[in-house]
Amino acid sequence: MAKKEKTNPPKKRWKKILFIIFLLVVFSVSGLFAYIYYFKDDYKPVNSEFFDIPIKTDLFFSEKSPDINISLKEADYELQKIRDEIEKIKALEKEYPEQKKITQKKFLYLKKLDASVKKEINAIITKLNDIYVQFKVNPETADKFIEQECKKIAAELKKLIDSTKEETKKFLDKKSEKPSNIIEKIKLLI
Repeated sequence: MAKKEKTNPPKKRWKKILFIIFLLVVFSVSGLFAYIYYFKDDYKPVNSEFFDIPIKTDLFFSEKSPDINISLKEADYELQKIRDEIEKIKALEKEYPEQKKITQKKFLYLKKLDASVKKEINAIITKLNDIYVQFKVNPETADKFIEQECKKIAAELKKLIDSTKEETKKFLDKKSEKPSNIIEKIKLLI
């Protein structure tokens, strides 16, 4: 007797293929969620060319007070806007050397603004380093102190950023002001 070959009807074969594809999609999506919510590192260091903050201090404050971390990134963004404007002024000065008096006035103003913002941020970073060292030396009593100081420092940074934003608004083009604060904050986090 000859053996009968088993063949699956086409309907059952398609059902199996669709079921396998469905399982692959479910596992892919669940893997993506697991990566985003459990395995992805949310820490993004403050990488600034204008000021230096030690990585351990930065990591510590990104956990204890994320507002400070975000504010430092905003301050870096404001300093970058000032630096860009300084570069524009330098380019304009090279293009029109006869009008150096006009450009020099704004150039000196921006340099002074840049230096004062950097000085204030460096003073704040010194305070952050002091708090971090205090925590490492005496962690039992430092929690309450850290909470109080973080609020003060966050307020200082906010005040600094707000005043810097007011100054930078004076020289920004209307074209570059279009992004809203939400978009700017998203850019800072990326």
